[in-house]
Amino acid sequence: IAQTQQSSAHYFQRPDDGIAFDSTRTSLGGNSMELRFAKVGGNRLHFETGYGQRSTGFETNDIGFLNRADQRTWTNWAALAFRKPNKAFLNLNWNFNYWMYWTLNGQAEERAFNSNFHTQWKNRWRTHLGFTKGLGQTECARDCTRGGPSLKTEAFFAPWGGVQSDDRNKLTYGAFFNFFTGDNGRSHSFSGSPYVALKVSSRFRTELDVDFYNNRNDSQWFGNLVDSVGATHYTFAQLEQHNLGLTWRVDYTFTPNSSLQVYASPFVAKGTYSRVREATNPLADRYQDRFTAYGDTAVSNNPGGFNFKAFNSNVVYRWEYRPGSTLFLVWSQGRGQFDPTQGNENFRGDFRNLFRTRATDRFLVKVSYWFNR
Repeated sequence: IAQTQQSSAHYFQRPDDGIAFDSTRTSLGGNSMELRFAKVGGNRLHFETGYGQRSTGFETNDIGFLNRADQRTWTNWAALAFRKPNKAFLNLNWNFNYWMYWTLNGQAEERAFNSNFHTQWKNRWRTHLGFTKGLGQTECARDCTRGGPSLKTEAFFAPWGGVQSDDRNKLTYGAFFNFFTGDNGRSHSFSGSPYVALKVSSRFRTELDVDFYNNRNDSQWFGNLVDSVGATHYTFAQLEQHNLGLTWRVDYTFTPNSSLQVYASPFVAKGTYSRVREATNPLADRYQDRFTAYGDTAVSNNPGGFNFKAFNSNVVYRWEYRPGSTLFLVWSQGRGQFDPTQGNENFRGDFRNLFRTRATDRFLVKVSYWFNR
């Protein structure tokens, strides 16, 4: 129960939430409620508005998944749907969202507006566009300091978009992108995911996806560090991060009763920390007044970084040797490596080092038999 109180779903140890952590407790109790009103019928306008809340002691992780307690939410959605084809498009959907989140004691955690647009044109291509605008001057009451004091947050803007070719063709392709800027322009990120898929026949299909991500986060949580006298310092750093991942899939059907699936995905994430600061006035109106340089030079002069590499693959052969009875033969391979610094290699060098690491191979056999009476 003590661990549950201090978990990321509760953070009872926070110093400014009015909730006391009690190491002697033997139980937790709480409640959750949600009320929604929606219009889902009709040809053009749909909408929904909802209010929900979870009390501070509400806990269901023993039987499911609870992301967090101690929250009130107000969510609103409206959509315009155009389902009748015309000279320009086959269908179009335009969504509008507005939401607000608070803690139960009234701390405003997020206020944001979102709009997104999806259409399929007459040539069967698809376009997706959208953005989210965070309205800012809210308080990150829980996650930013990992159980520490609330931290005031700034407005942000996050546009995104994507395009997909006609999926009836043998060769299809597309790409999606996401952009983010926040912390008064000090933080920004960009990610892209192009893909190409080839359908040679009804038997054979293959697809290659690429995911890349570049991120500068000026307020990345660095750690809650305890000094020699027992005081906790809630530290943040600027993070320069770069990710690259590839995913390759192959599906081949030999007969209606047997098929082969191949999945392979190498991934590299690396970054470097700098400018380590601590939150000394976390609710200051000006961003720069919330932090001061962290005084422990052993940390601030060498904050380090990370270089994480991983490869996961699966080869699955399926044979339905009689109706309802199936044999699966699986070969799974994994490789991984972690270093506490970004290193000097480019992505090509990182992938080369990844495939030089020792692999873990697993072979599995699964047989099912259907007793048909």
